[in-house]
Amino acid sequence: MSRQRFQNSRICSPPEVQFEEWALVYESRTVGYMIALFTDDIAYFLHLAVAEECRGKGFGSRAIEFFNRKFASHLIFFAVETPSEDAENQWQRLARIRLYERYGYRLAGIDILDDGTPFSVMCRSTASEEDIRKNPCIYGSYG
Repeated sequence: MSRQRFQNSRICSPPEVQFEEWALVYESRTVGYMIALFTDDIAYFLHLAVAEECRGKGFGSRAIEFFNRKFASHLIFFAVETPSEDAENQWQRLARIRLYERYGYRLAGIDILDDGTPFSVMCRSTASEEDIRKNPCIYGSYG
């Protein structure tokens, strides 16, 4: 980083991160759960799980709709297993991505490796270009 770049940068204190979890309940039975980490501006959809026998019945869709309403003004992101022809669960990986795409998420072009498993980051942002420029501590600063 050049001296000029450093002088023009803002020093940011880390945001307060909160944690919340929800049970997905249907007819008094827990059919899944979801977990999120979030700040005032960013939400990380840490985990969504639906019981195998309850998949394909709209529980995951309703959970995503709830999450989208709750964090409507946030930059939302999460990681999904990267599709791979060699993966035993390839069809599930692709189905998850298609599900999230129906709700406005897109692959961000960022891949990570967690304990040997490749993941791809998906995100959805309602932030305007102006918001991003005003908040480099939140959205990052490039240039």
